[in-house]
Amino acid sequence: MIHTMKLFAAAAACALAGTVQAGINFPPPWANWAQQGATTHWYWNFSNGPNNPQGQGVPGTPPPQITFTGGATWVQPNATQPGVICIPGGGSVVVCIPNYDSPIHQKFIWVQTDYFGGPEPVISAGFGPAGSDGGPWGPTVTPSPSPTGGLISGAGWQLPFCPPGEYITISNPNPGSVTYITWLNIDTICISTPGSAALLGAGSLLALRRRR
Repeated sequence: MIHTMKLFAAAAACALAGTVQAGINFPPPWANWAQQGATTHWYWNFSNGPNNPQGQGVPGTPPPQITFTGGATWVQPNATQPGVICIPGGGSVVVCIPNYDSPIHQKFIWVQTDYFGGPEPVISAGFGPAGSDGGPWGPTVTPSPSPTGGLISGAGWQLPFCPPGEYITISNPNPGSVTYITWLNIDTICISTPGSAALLGAGSLLALRRRR
């Protein structure tokens, strides 16, 4: 109960302060809440390949893994430049994140990408390999310029329970186009139903602030 109250206070404060701002990333509403044991944070800059995440996950579980479909791949122009994920039309990348397993709690996922060269990637999330079981959760970030010269986008997803792992699918459904991902940031939180209601309320406030 104490943790739930802390989350509500932190989420409300973030909403009122307008936490979602342009920059290298858009922190999720729970970013400033010092909860232990129920959050994960992973970040990829693709400098040394696709499966080199930085961050923290669930102790004792392996790090996330990325798989490619439809011609998507990791490319590196030359040895002096960082690599990128290349997603042609019809291609996608799927990220599997081993995570907390709690059927009585809910899971929130916050995904951010920095992309260039093509259309904004389409993101879905879920507890199956197709990554389409989740429901959208705000706030949604309108693409904004990034320091790397690309565009940053962000979107949230909600699952009805905390599965042992989540699948995030990032795809490009536009034939004849190619989208390049320069970095990827995925945050998750597993929280009880009362706390999730407070978090959703904060997300709605954030979305309203961005539309004004």
